[in-house]
Amino acid sequence: GVNLSGNTNNGAINISSALRGGTNYIAGIVGYTSSSKTTTPALISNCTNKGAISVTSSSIAELSVAGIVAYAVGTQAENSHNYGALSVGSQENPTLVIGRINMAGFAVRFTDGAVDSKIVNVSNNAPITLWTAEGSYCEGYSVVGIIRWSQGDSTTVTNSAEGDITVNGSYALNNASVSENNISGLFGYKTSNSGKECTNRGDITVNTTFTTHSSLKDKAQVFNIGGLAGRTHQVVAGTNYGTITLNSDTSGLLYKTNVQVGGCLGAGDGSEKNNINRGTININGKHSRLYIGGAIGYSEGKHTDAENYGAINISGEISGVPCIGGIAGYSKGNVADSENHGTITVDSEYTFPGSVYMSGITPYVAAIGRCYNYGNLEFKGSSASDSAILTGVTF
Repeated sequence: GVNLSGNTNNGAINISSALRGGTNYIAGIVGYTSSSKTTTPALISNCTNKGAISVTSSSIAELSVAGIVAYAVGTQAENSHNYGALSVGSQENPTLVIGRINMAGFAVRFTDGAVDSKIVNVSNNAPITLWTAEGSYCEGYSVVGIIRWSQGDSTTVTNSAEGDITVNGSYALNNASVSENNISGLFGYKTSNSGKECTNRGDITVNTTFTTHSSLKDKAQVFNIGGLAGRTHQVVAGTNYGTITLNSDTSGLLYKTNVQVGGCLGAGDGSEKNNINRGTININGKHSRLYIGGAIGYSEGKHTDAENYGAINISGEISGVPCIGGIAGYSKGNVADSENHGTITVDSEYTFPGSVYMSGITPYVAAIGRCYNYGNLEFKGSSASDSAILTGVTF
C-alpha cells in the first residue's frame, strides 16, 4: 500500500462547477487509497489538513468530501488531524443535491481490504456544514465529525469543540430500498470491530425539512443522529459533551420512517459499554416515530454501564407513538448497570391516537437489570392521544 507520512495541506480547495455523474472524491490529503490486492496496508501517518474545503456548486450528484482522505480500503491511520472547515452550499446559495452526499472530518469511507483497517489518534477540529436547496433528493446522506463508514478498530478518536456539525435546508429521500441517514459527532455507520476512547465535543444542529420522494410508497427510511455514532456495532468508553438540536420537520416522511436520536448513539446492534452522555438533547418542530435516548435512541444489542447526565427536552408537534428514555428510547436487547441523571421534559402537542412513552431508563426493553434513575420526568402540553405513560425505570 501507499505510505503517506508527514504531509500537510495549507491550501483551500473550492469546487464551483456543477458535479454530475459518477462519484466525486474531494479531500485535503488524498482522495482515494487502497491496499485491496496486497497484504501490506496503506498508511496515513502524521498528516494534517489546514485548508478549508468548500463546494459552492449550484447542483451536485454523488459527492464525498473529507478533511484527510475521502476513500480508503485496507488502510491504517495514525496521528492525523483536520483543521480545515468543510462546507457544501451556503445560506445565501444552497446547493441542489441529486444523489448521495457524504461529508466527514477525517474520512468518508475507511474499510477493510486484504488487511484490516485501523485508526489511532485522529481528530477533527473544524466545523462541517451542509446547506441543501429546495428540491434536493437522493438515496441518503451522512454528515459526521470523523468517518462516515468505518470497519476497523478505532482508538483515541476526537471531534473537538470547534467541530460543530450543522445540516440545513430541505431534503426528499429517493431510495428504492431501506436507507439509513446518519449525522453524528464521530462515526456515521461503524460496522465490525470497536471504537474505544472516543470523544465528541462538537454541537450537532439539524435545521431541515425532510420528506419522502413521490416515487416511494412503502419503503422504510431511518434517520440516526448521535453524539458518537449514527449506527454502530460497538463503541466502548466513549463520551459525548456536545449538544444535539433537531429543529426539523419530519412529518412529511412515510409512516415507516424512524427518527432515532441518542446522546451517544442513534442506533446500535452490538455490545455497547461504558458510554457517557453529558450533552443536552433538544427536539423541536414536527416529528413522527421518535425514538430518543440519553445514551442510545434505538438498540438491537446489549447496552451496559451507560450513564446519561444530559437533559432531554422535546417540544413542538409529535405523533406516531414516541418512545423517550433516559438511557434508551427503545431496546430489543438488554440494558444493565446503567444510570440516568438527566431530566426528561415533553412540552408538545401530541396529535396521533396512541400513547407517549417516557421512562427514566427505557420505555421498552427485552431485559433490564441493576439500573437506576435519578432524573425527573415531566409531560406538559396538549395530547389527543389515549394516554401519556411515565415510569421511573421501564414498563
